[in-house]
Amino acid sequence: GLVPDPHGWGLIIGLMAKEIPFLCLVGAAATCASLTLPSLWRLTTQFPYALSGGISMRILIYGDSNSWGYLDDGSGLRYGNRWPVVMRDALQQRGHAIELVEDCLPGRTTNTPDPQEGPQFDGALPLLPVVMAHQPLDHVMIMLGTNDLKARFNRDATDISDGLMHLVNIIQSSKAGPGGWAATNNPAITIICPPMLGDRADDPDWVRYDEWRGGFERSQLLPSALASACASANVHFINGNLGAVSSTRDPIHWSAETHHQFGNFMAEQFASMVAS
Repeated sequence: GLVPDPHGWGLIIGLMAKEIPFLCLVGAAATCASLTLPSLWRLTTQFPYALSGGISMRILIYGDSNSWGYLDDGSGLRYGNRWPVVMRDALQQRGHAIELVEDCLPGRTTNTPDPQEGPQFDGALPLLPVVMAHQPLDHVMIMLGTNDLKARFNRDATDISDGLMHLVNIIQSSKAGPGGWAATNNPAITIICPPMLGDRADDPDWVRYDEWRGGFERSQLLPSALASACASANVHFINGNLGAVSSTRDPIHWSAETHHQFGNFMAEQFASMVAS
């Protein structure tokens, strides 16, 4: 197949010139005049990938601090090479045209307001307008549930799975999938089980132990509960524990190395998923 390159127009015009030299300049000029900026972007960046046999997809990542890029160093700075970015870059290197949309909020829960921090951290509250605003979406990937493990929510693995299925129901009624504004398609959905909390979350000497009391044990029960719920809902499921581990110094968040590891893991998982 053809190798993707950034010069989409050069490839298109080159192909036209080879087959129909006389119409080359006329066709290119007419096409340029009729394209909007978004469609021009799609044609110039994604046409070469399509010719190479790669996929072309627009993906929304909906998550919390570990998808936002909050590191375990406590700096509070957003990490540029967070896992969604690494995943996109790895997929593009494989010849896939991936347009990444990120909506990730530190502290976000699945579907419950935070009595301490505020209702804005309820993941269900903004989800419908988010997916509608970013349509057309081919795929929505959700990794939430870690913050639900805080002691003040008193949620077990089944409660968290139910919360994620609530988000699935919202997306499945959104009609925010491929097509125009009046389309009736829904995007595909993948639920990513967040990695279990690190051992330090179970250490009474940890400064945030009271806030996360019991979360360590509950996080260990989440993968099986969530896998079962996703199977019943007929949505894709990925166990994040197979690609990442929580940090030893901050048992809630990840190291920079883990972001790189998980991003490449997710690229492998996603490429296999869409190929099957």
